[in-house]
Amino acid sequence: MYCSKCGKPLAAGAAFCSFCGAAVDAPAETRAAQIPDDPGGVAARVRRNEIIVNIVWIVLGVVQVILLYTAAAGAWNIVNSIIFLVNARNITPGNPNVVPYFEKRKTGLIIAGVINAVLGGVVGVLLVLYELHIRRIVLDNAGAFDPAAAAVAAEKANAAAAARGDRYIPVVCPSCSEHYTIRLRKPSGASIKFKCPKCKAAFDVAVDA
Repeated sequence: MYCSKCGKPLAAGAAFCSFCGAAVDAPAETRAAQIPDDPGGVAARVRRNEIIVNIVWIVLGVVQVILLYTAAAGAWNIVNSIIFLVNARNITPGNPNVVPYFEKRKTGLIIAGVINAVLGGVVGVLLVLYELHIRRIVLDNAGAFDPAAAAVAAEKANAAAAARGDRYIPVVCPSCSEHYTIRLRKPSGASIKFKCPKCKAAFDVAVDA
């Protein structure tokens, strides 16, 4: 879970953000909405656009810092873009925090637009408008982030994987006994190399013909 004010990660059960001191809101209920046919696709679209727009924000911020007279806006843009890029990894189907996160960003986006407009950042104003567009996509497809959407997205992903000929193989690490399920895309050969994420042991996994 992330702070709705500064976007930094919150400690489990925290009542206040340890970075900015803001009170932690209870996770808001994702607005009732129909789950789209492809919630994974909606989440991927939003995540991809978030990454692209914030990379452009960082480039713009660097240019603004170099120009000096727009350095304040540049620093603001860089810091906020890095926070939003980190948070983009949490834009996944079935995550109920996504909709509240975007709902609360409207004020920050308006402030960013005003700062860039005052300091001559026309590109920054256009980026704010684009971010508001991304926010609208999230709100219009809120059902993609309903917890029930995670199962729908997984089912669709599994069907697509099966159509491609992917295989799912259960794996048990011989060193630490940790269990995994790995997906092989069109596997070939009698075995594959696998490295246990927990103990880092490397071993061969048999692939059935």
